Amino acid sequence: MLKVNAQKCVGCGICMENCPVDAITLHNGKAWIDEHQCIGCENCLRVCPRGAVERREKDERQEIRMRLLYLRQRVNSLASRLDALEQIGKDEDNDNL
Repeated sequence: MLKVNAQKCVGCGICMENCPVDAITLHNGKAWIDEHQCIGCENCLRVCPRGAVERREKDERQEIRMRLLYLRQRVNSLASRLDALEQIGKDEDNDNL
């Protein structure tokens, strides 16, 4: 889990721009992380120039979310490859006509 230290946050929005699931919004000029949307990728932690994003103790839900995101990305990648192979097969069948 991640949280924003409001005393350090200047509301620059760099963390929001780097969040793959749009879990960060600005409230009263400070970044806020929605823990129900956050997948714990820590992009915001790495890019914050003020060090305002901090780690909370990770919980099992976050671990599951991270694994699920990885698996979804993997499935999408494999589906794209399968589509490309199917298209190649169709093109070859049309060439043989």
